[in-house]
Amino acid sequence: MNKGGICMCLICDRIQMIKDEANPFFVKELETGYVVLGDTQRIEGYTLFLCKKHETELFDLDEDFAAKYMKEMIFVAKAVKNAFRADKINYECLGQGDAHLHWHLFPRHEGDLGNYGNHGKGPVWWLPMEEFYADENCPSKEELFDLKQRLKAELERIVDISGTILKTSRLTLREFEQTDLDDFHEYASVDGVGQMAGWLPHQDKDETQRILDIFIGGRDTFAIVKDDKVIGSVGIKKFSAAKLAAFSNKKGCELGFVLSKDYWGQGIMPEAVHRVIDWLFEEQGMDFISCEHFVTNRQSKRVQEKCGFKYVKDSVYETSYGKVEQVKVNVLERKDWKEGEAGGKA
Repeated sequence: MNKGGICMCLICDRIQMIKDEANPFFVKELETGYVVLGDTQRIEGYTLFLCKKHETELFDLDEDFAAKYMKEMIFVAKAVKNAFRADKINYECLGQGDAHLHWHLFPRHEGDLGNYGNHGKGPVWWLPMEEFYADENCPSKEELFDLKQRLKAELERIVDISGTILKTSRLTLREFEQTDLDDFHEYASVDGVGQMAGWLPHQDKDETQRILDIFIGGRDTFAIVKDDKVIGSVGIKKFSAAKLAAFSNKKGCELGFVLSKDYWGQGIMPEAVHRVIDWLFEEQGMDFISCEHFVTNRQSKRVQEKCGFKYVKDSVYETSYGKVEQVKVNVLERKDWKEGEAGGKA
């Protein structure tokens, strides 16, 4: 595997690209390996799990590392199945082409081989190589972003809101549904709404549909419903351990929220966020909840203050359109939430 002291290994090269932040297919680093999407997506959601150690056989790994690697591979496989709603996962650890240990994980669906195999059934490799690796099966930048978001959401899942309905005096918070497309697009396409959360206004309903699919598949974003109309969202995701190292040993999450411009200034966002906070502490057992806001976003700052969040530190956030924003990082701990409950909400 070495020539003149230089490693001649495609997997090692791909891992180095990840470390250099130059691998567009990289999704997430785990303790024993790297999760990446396949260069070809003829089987949508095709994922690889690259071992951090340059070994060619599972039995060459030390026992503890091997056990952890297998456990994490199973974790990734489950995330792939959920993210891409697979009927079945195919697992392969081959190594005849690239000997460095890596797993191929294929999310399979009925008839996904088309005219090949046994009535569309059979191993992926029954597809002709020229079709499997055809240029048309290489994801576009936008398609790759969506695939990565779907998988990353499963890998970083903190909660599952499936079947959960929360109510306040004016609002219902529930899962997003496909029938929410028009309402969602109505507020997501308005200038000044998405930028407050780091994304640009949706240009068309196709873009909104892609994000809606991510919300539905992610099962971690509540739709805010008022008078049978979706007017915003509250999302729950993994907190940044890099930004909140002091909380790394505690169970926590990060909140993000967006509200239709038509409903600003009516106290709706604090009402919705309060209800989600109560659910996270009471039913999900969180020790803390974090939240951020751009320094220029006074509305979000005020919402977080009303909900009891306390300033922790300054940081930065890169938006989906490449702009780096200065942010304030705030945290609400369980003990402070309990005190607020005892004394009544502000």
